[in-house]
Parts: sequence; structure tokens; C-alpha cells
Amino acid sequence: MENFSNNLDIPIIKKSRELYSRTHKMIFSLPKFERYSLGERMETALLDLIELTVLANSEAKITKKAILRRANAKNETLKILYALVFELELIEFKSYIDFENRLIENGKMINGWIKYCRHSN
Repeated sequence: MENFSNNLDIPIIKKSRELYSRTHKMIFSLPKFERYSLGERMETALLDLIELTVLANSEAKITKKAILRRANAKNETLKILYALVFELELIEFKSYIDFENRLIENGKMINGWIKYCRHSN
């Protein structure tokens, strides 16, 4: 149980959980078709991102970088998905900017973690 609690304190996981919570609420405002296509894809990608960061936290440095690269790819994919939702005029500009800023922050944390792994070998 202690390890689980430690995972909840990691900034990237906290931020990703907050993003998931906001996204989950936003998905319910989407039209039915987008909710079950684009919305579902966004939700899955966010859950994958959380899973990858939890996994990276528990792995040895030698495998951590590869997992973090996958997490970074998920984060970049999410940027595209949020941009699509905005371009389809399904969310307002203010909401899009909020989501985008959160993803940029996640990307900085992931990339910082990758650099740390690179330099600590």
C-alpha cells in the first residue's frame, strides 16, 4: 500500500489525474458520435499515460527511458486529439488553451525525467 501512495504523490501523475478528471467531464458535453469515438480515444490515451508514468516510476533506469518515451508519445498524441476537438468546434478556445497548457506541462515533466535518466547513468 505504501508504494501506491508514493505513486499518487508524483507530480506528473497528479497532473495527469487532474487532466483526466477535467477531460472526463468535457467528454460528456460532446455530441454522441464524438463522445464514443474521439472522446473514448482521449480517455484511453490519458489512462495509458497515467499507467506508463506509474510503470516508469517503478522500473530500473535502464528500462525507464523507453517507458518515458512512450509516455511522451501518448502526451503528444493527446495534444493532437485536443486540437481536433477544438478544430471541430466542440470546445471553446479557453478550454482548449487550458488543456494544451496542462499537456505542455506534462511534456516538460516527462522530458525532464528522461534527461535525468540519461545523465544519471
